[in-house]
Amino acid sequence: MGRDRQSVLDKLHRHFQTVKKGNWSLEEEEDLIKAVREVTGLQNLDEIKQLEIPWRTVAQLVPTRNEQQCRAHFFFLKRSKLQNIDDNASKIKKWQKEESHRLIDILSNGDYSFETDIDWNEVNQSFVDVSPSASYIQIQFYKLKSDIPDFHRKSFSDLLEEISSSHKH
Repeated sequence: MGRDRQSVLDKLHRHFQTVKKGNWSLEEEEDLIKAVREVTGLQNLDEIKQLEIPWRTVAQLVPTRNEQQCRAHFFFLKRSKLQNIDDNASKIKKWQKEESHRLIDILSNGDYSFETDIDWNEVNQSFVDVSPSASYIQIQFYKLKSDIPDFHRKSFSDLLEEISSSHKH
């Protein structure tokens, strides 16, 4: 399981970088939106597509956060706060224990032999009320599995079984 040069450099950069964790301040959100507009040259955020944004450049303009945080939070903002939401549309709710149970059930009942078999975009469709993106669902699954000792040494089915038993409904 080798890593390419860029992967190692990115890991080292994230390790030594001092960034805030947790909730974003209003100032950080404003900096993020300003940085995305500046880097893309687009004022209308609806025109911005995920693959068009150089997140490393954005993160350089938001000094308190790294590129992964900027990317994830921007799409959370875009989906929950920045869109014109009519009265009938619901905003994204906070991830709760119930969503963790639902995620465990979906993965346990899916036809997955390995974690790499999971189509996170498809799984995300079951969480549109609480998830801004497929990567958000992956992060939630990582949080669940990281509670299991030596999770990286277990098979996917054993891991799901342990997660399920540790998060009984």
